[in-house]
Amino acid sequence: MSNKQRDKHPPALKADWIAWGLHLIFGVIVGFAVGWLLASRLSRAGLFADGGLVSAVVGISFIVAAFASHHGDRLWMKVSIYSVVEPPRSKASLCVSWIIGIIGAILVVTSLQLSESPPSSPAHCLAIPFLAIIGWLIIHAIREGTVLFIQGFVHQHEHPFLFWVLVAAYGASFLGLLRMVIG
Repeated sequence: MSNKQRDKHPPALKADWIAWGLHLIFGVIVGFAVGWLLASRLSRAGLFADGGLVSAVVGISFIVAAFASHHGDRLWMKVSIYSVVEPPRSKASLCVSWIIGIIGAILVVTSLQLSESPPSSPAHCLAIPFLAIIGWLIIHAIREGTVLFIQGFVHQHEHPFLFWVLVAAYGASFLGLLRMVIG
């Protein structure tokens, strides 16, 4: 391939899966410690159902791991003039990080004990802002034709299938939280 052809078609970004995996593993370890401290304090308030503590700890560790694998060295080390410039992340590694974070959030939300707690409990106070945010995202998606996704907004006229899949996912999460709040 000549230089002119290389300039016209730059190579696709490849994922550095070893670095990504190391950040993910370190994030799981740190997230487990943070999750255990946070979930043990919240369980004293009666926020989790039976067996929900373990699910919440695993969910929090997944969220921290996704955050760590997404941001890489920038999360753990201070930027200095001597630091090595990291290559940009590939879409595949970013997507996998987001999926792991979403799975962690689902684990945390499903571990909450909402239906058996009184309406003024901390669990209901946490669920109501989530309901409002998800409801606003659904209304915004239908009115504007754009839905929030990993790297920004997905427009209905550019990617209609992905748009409606995301709207359905937002709707399912809204209905699931609403069912847990109402009982």
